[in-house]
Amino acid sequence: MNKSLKLFIATGVILVSALGALSHFVYEWTGQNQLAGLFVPVSESVWEHMKLLFFPMLLTTLLLTALLKRTYPHILTGMLAGVLTGTTAIPVLFYTYSGILGYCITAVDISIFYISVGIGFFAAYRLTVSDYAESLHHLLCCLTLLMLAAFVLFSYEPPSLGIFAEPEIGAAFLGEIGR
Repeated sequence: MNKSLKLFIATGVILVSALGALSHFVYEWTGQNQLAGLFVPVSESVWEHMKLLFFPMLLTTLLLTALLKRTYPHILTGMLAGVLTGTTAIPVLFYTYSGILGYCITAVDISIFYISVGIGFFAAYRLTVSDYAESLHHLLCCLTLLMLAAFVLFSYEPPSLGIFAEPEIGAAFLGEIGR
């Protein structure tokens, strides 16, 4: 029974990875369309890059829930946990490595997205097949709705916090080389 779930999860990883990678460019491709900007990054900030995972995985959550709810009654709860875990992994991994190094590396930044997708789907799978998923259902629904509202609200009116600022990619590193 879990073999088919693993196949759907693997398909979800591929789908979210592809949609997330493509959505990085949608805002520019649409001529900076304000509506598109609610769901795709409008800047290079870490916050905006969290959308690369959040919205494609949320879409995948709806699809997998519709397909698998009868066989896996906790699929929605598991997937919401995965959406939140994967989305949260992006800033955690980014600020950990860039804080240690003191600069950013584009290849690592890109890798963080794919690692976070994997983390998100791993969490989704584990909670989907667990016995305690139902006790988290309402909390995960509320947290997902709050995150959705925050993405929409902060797309064009971000607070003055570091996560909403565009990082200076490689600036510290390049400054050291120039000395």
